[in-house]
Amino acid sequence: MKLMKMHHPSKWLYIFILLLPLNLLAQSAGNHETEKNPLVKIIGIEDNRVHYSLDLAQLPGFYEKALVVESIFADPKVVIDKTDISVPFLNIYSSLEYDSNGVVKNLENYINKAIEQGSKLSMEEKDSLSAKYNKFR
Repeated sequence: MKLMKMHHPSKWLYIFILLLPLNLLAQSAGNHETEKNPLVKIIGIEDNRVHYSLDLAQLPGFYEKALVVESIFADPKVVIDKTDISVPFLNIYSSLEYDSNGVVKNLENYINKAIEQGSKLSMEEKDSLSAKYNKFR
């Protein structure tokens, strides 16, 4: 019986096999750094209500945060846990009877509207918001 000589893969193939997962891992880590965190997240469900977290830290300033809170107060579908806008996250709740995706969309719209309006506020509007929320600066 004649034995066939087996060819072993080159050392370059081994290096490629070892480096490919590291390269993919580095690319994945780079993608996470460039992704922006969502402004509104669903945290969970507790006591027949949905718990949301709104990232105030991504808003440009005090007046935009105050405008978001004003919009949320006007929405009968959601309730703010604490009105403190000096914290990085705002806890918001809604009843399970409301569509959670719709609530998230509404909250995102409030944020976008606040960002758009924040730089256009008159002095009277700024004074009004300051009077209500200045203690949270």
